[in-house]
Amino acid sequence: MQPMFQALYSPDDTLSALAGGHMPPSNATSRNVVWHLRVSDVRLHANDTRFYTNLLNGLNAAAAAAGVSLAHFVVYGDKDIPDRTSDQPPPGFEFLRALIPGAVYLSSSRPEVDLHRMCSADVLVGSGSSFPIMAATVGPQRLAYIEE
Repeated sequence: MQPMFQALYSPDDTLSALAGGHMPPSNATSRNVVWHLRVSDVRLHANDTRFYTNLLNGLNAAAAAAGVSLAHFVVYGDKDIPDRTSDQPPPGFEFLRALIPGAVYLSSSRPEVDLHRMCSADVLVGSGSSFPIMAATVGPQRLAYIEE
């Protein structure tokens, strides 16, 4: 993590802790995928099953070729959205529940928490929003998909 963000977190404040302990640590056989959803003033790709299906198919093919499993975490937030960990996607993205079974949905009203979560991902999937671009720039992701 970049020094300017370190003051916001205690040393053991990892993505696992922020996810309520649901996120297994990455290892030789698993990778954590963090998907960013823009749900505030503009709901990018809401109800866009094709967009997410295409990305997921590519990720699953790459994971199968590499012999690793994927754990999916979906982050979204806004100042009016309560902080919580859930198995339910936000309105407009209900289709993700069937598309990505077992995903953990992490909402936050604090952008620094979402930034930390995205920076901690092995694989970061952006939403078309500029926010994940910042995370892809400063985070150690092995792979990031940021829509143009």
